[in-house]
Amino acid sequence: MSKLGRKIINTPRAPKSIGPYNQGVAVNNTLYISGQLGLDPDTMLFAGDDVESQTHQSLKNIREVVQSAGFTMRDVVKTTLLLADMNDFGKVNTIYAQYFADPYPARATYQVECLPKIDENTLWLELVPRPVIHQSNDSLELPTIVSSLHVRIYKTLSIAKTTDSSCMNPLLDVLTGFDNTGNVHLWSSEILLAHSMFFDCLYPGLWNELYNNFGDHPIENVCELCAGMTGAAGLAISLRKYSNIFKTSYVLITDGNDQCVASISSIIEHNSKRLLDNCNLNQDFLLHMDVKNIRWPEDSSRSSSSLIAELDESLVHRFDLIIAADCFFDQSYHLSMLNTINRLLSLQSGSTFLAISPLRGNSLHNFINLAYRMEQTYSWTVKLIPPSDYLSSQFISYLIDESNRVQFNDSELDNKIGHLIAFTRTN
Repeated sequence: MSKLGRKIINTPRAPKSIGPYNQGVAVNNTLYISGQLGLDPDTMLFAGDDVESQTHQSLKNIREVVQSAGFTMRDVVKTTLLLADMNDFGKVNTIYAQYFADPYPARATYQVECLPKIDENTLWLELVPRPVIHQSNDSLELPTIVSSLHVRIYKTLSIAKTTDSSCMNPLLDVLTGFDNTGNVHLWSSEILLAHSMFFDCLYPGLWNELYNNFGDHPIENVCELCAGMTGAAGLAISLRKYSNIFKTSYVLITDGNDQCVASISSIIEHNSKRLLDNCNLNQDFLLHMDVKNIRWPEDSSRSSSSLIAELDESLVHRFDLIIAADCFFDQSYHLSMLNTINRLLSLQSGSTFLAISPLRGNSLHNFINLAYRMEQTYSWTVKLIPPSDYLSSQFISYLIDESNRVQFNDSELDNKIGHLIAFTRTN
């Protein structure tokens, strides 16, 4: 019996293998190809949210593997299509015909409940902003601007349907421990904070704070606290263009939960090419990003003088700007959080802690009142700015109209749309 001639096919022009398999295996004159999702091989992110984009990308990936093995698409004799929804078959079929010619290969098509995805049990995010708008322009269409920060969230966790509820235990375990709320979903305040980094004109009060505080020195070092599973706001700052205000060289994104830290690291890795391209636009723009687990003790667990997170000495008083979103609901951590903010924030006049958060009962007011009492001790001024004073009126109207067109009174508006919190270092 003659020995089989086997050749492994792997090409950088198709998504890299994400498990114990190869893109393709050629045995003598027959090529076997592993299944392909609609992933861009450069970013390992889905090519789009729609079935058309993902179909095109899947077939392009298959074509790259076929050509890498020395074949063409005319050599394909059998295909299998797996669809999440058979209602998409017409769209997929139209695109499919663009990649194959008569005589067409044999084909089978199935609707499946789920497919394996990348990095099981992780979640990552991609921000796709339009060009930054620095000044207000009345001719701009607000819905276009608002929707121009496209947030793609990929949660890669597959669970087989079963009547055995024990399979859910690992998921429930994620929601216990230190401040695990970031594992639940992406807070709207985080989206507002991320969006504000791209669209100055919609957040005039927020940007007035930044321009006033950093008029004589730029923002170079940035830290996001309590970043949850995505670190969207920190990522947004990393994607900003070099400017008079932002000359960012170091961005640290943190959370106190190990799974959140792992997820943020995955997000940065998936966005590494875009971050590098952003740096290459300006040769003087060198950005280093880091992710750390920073957690502070519960206020009742120690004496007040020791209520602070354990920090590397290199981080002490390093950051010009510290940001956070909706992380003040647990009042048992307020004092230690304030101590940690003070320890991280640069001592230079104008250095700023900036956050967005809804009131959540009395918790935000209690946090602000405690910060007020520490103004002299920590040499900072404290502001709590309502939505009507930092968002443009046009943007507020848009947000209200999009919230199921519910008419909010002032009190409800304060609870639904986050307030702006600003601590500014004084001399």
